Amino acid sequence: YLFAGFQRLIRSKIQLDKGTETTWTQGEMLPSSQMPWESISETIPQGYSPISWWNLFFSVVRYFSLKLLEVAVWRLLFFLKL
Repeated sequence: YLFAGFQRLIRSKIQLDKGTETTWTQGEMLPSSQMPWESISETIPQGYSPISWWNLFFSVVRYFSLKLLEVAVWRLLFFLKL
């Protein structure tokens, strides 16, 4: 899943590079730092939003698995005390 996220990020980076190339070929002479905001907002969220969603998902899963582990340990201790 992380690999797919990185692929999306690389793909968005390639799209961004293609955007700069087209602006260069049109003769507008825009470096990548002065690109129009529309093209940036089109390319960047495609690459970044899945990764942030996956990070959120994994953090929630990690939290719940730790909670379950904690409950299991407490039950085991309680069982051993009995």
